[in-house]
Amino acid sequence: MSGMTGFGPPPGTPAESARQRPPSYLPPGGLSHPSAGMPGAPLPSPVAPPEGGLLAPGASLAPGGGAGPTAYSAARSGRPGRTFGPPLMTSSHKPGIIPLRPMALGDLLDGAVKHSRRNPGPVLGLTLLVLGVGVVPAVLLSGVALAGNWYAALDLGAVLSTSEFSLVLLGLGILFATLVVTGMLAQPVAEATLGHRLDLGQIWTAVRPRLLRLVGLQAVVILLVAIPTALVVLALVLLRNGSGLLLFVLAAFGLVVLVVWNSLVIARTVLAGPALVLERKTIRASFRRAWALSRGSFWRVGGTTVLVTTLAGVVFLAIDLPLTLVLSLLSLPFNLSATTEQAATSLAINIATLVSSAVVVPVIGGAICLVYLDQRMRKEGFDLVLLRAASSRPGAVR
Repeated sequence: MSGMTGFGPPPGTPAESARQRPPSYLPPGGLSHPSAGMPGAPLPSPVAPPEGGLLAPGASLAPGGGAGPTAYSAARSGRPGRTFGPPLMTSSHKPGIIPLRPMALGDLLDGAVKHSRRNPGPVLGLTLLVLGVGVVPAVLLSGVALAGNWYAALDLGAVLSTSEFSLVLLGLGILFATLVVTGMLAQPVAEATLGHRLDLGQIWTAVRPRLLRLVGLQAVVILLVAIPTALVVLALVLLRNGSGLLLFVLAAFGLVVLVVWNSLVIARTVLAGPALVLERKTIRASFRRAWALSRGSFWRVGGTTVLVTTLAGVVFLAIDLPLTLVLSLLSLPFNLSATTEQAATSLAINIATLVSSAVVVPVIGGAICLVYLDQRMRKEGFDLVLLRAASSRPGAVR
């Protein structure tokens, strides 16, 4: 029988369509591209750029309206009364490191790791630079503080040994560097959600106008953490000659107070850095913005931050301990004096800490930036804005 049967192609060798290579995760351009619809770029006509950029509260790419909380609620509930222009892509659309929808914990971790893995040069270079600036002064301050006799005169050793005091200062330096890195990574992480990559020069160009404000903002956060800790230590020093039971009760109470206070501070201020950089806000406005975004979401923001930090801490120890051991063993073949050997051991610890931190800090910072975007998706319907931006850039879709 010749001809078609109606259930398949006509006889003969079927024409094979050319295989199309899927677009790369890293297409040319970026959020600064004229069609990207992000800060610093004009939005497609007829929409005028909202004040403060696309990432400003209530910003939208929807023609004639906003994708803020009202439009978001209408879209989710299916109630008529507001249009959004051309149909958006599905909520599972993933042009970059995350799906453009409110995220689960796995999405946050996966996106943060992908951002560091797919853009290692600028991310690790930036992190090492900031860690060096943040950690080296803490190490120097520790050395200067312990060089005099004031530490022994105040009898601080009854509460913290000199090594513990050095670790506390080092921890504060790493915390400060982590918070600064978080703010500096906000722009490249926001770009990566749409599948774009920034090099180190572009990151610096985006962050430089707001760098001093970012450093000042995170310095305020460090003071909010450090001052209560110093007060608890001084209280224990003043009561060191009291009864053992009183000292134990005071230490336990002080520890609980510090845990609660620091959890509150971190949960309510951790989003201030991304807000300052992406929304171009002042220090005070950034704190207010972070407070508003975390309102009613203390456990989501604080719990996610603590969990990500804990997981990163496990990875940190897995890298730090073997590296410290190897670096310490390098001094064994040499006949060093006790003082020199102690200095070499301290140097090995600091180098291992710096290298290990450079691996985990970008993941923590990236996750916090994604928490900021997630909160905006949940509170302001920002996923609709990102979907609109992604749909206007077909080349950025994988």
